[in-house]
Amino acid sequence: MVAGTWAATAASSVIVAASNNRDILILQLHSGDVTALAVGEAAVFAKGVKLYSVGDTVTLTGWMARQAIYGICDTALTAAGGYQEG
Repeated sequence: MVAGTWAATAASSVIVAASNNRDILILQLHSGDVTALAVGEAAVFAKGVKLYSVGDTVTLTGWMARQAIYGICDTALTAAGGYQEG
């Protein structure tokens, strides 16, 4: 079950908005290319946590889950995924 979806491109952008009412956030890659993630700041492809393959997930808790999540793909590529929050 997915609460929402996200999409990432070659430009860093917010893929999940910040929420003070969230204690856990799970992101999953559904399609596309390697995606680099950043918490509370612009994503840089060469840094941060990466989702490499379809089905890869990352779980954030506490203050990290409440921040805006940014995503970026390599040049001219895109990716899409879903998230669950609680």
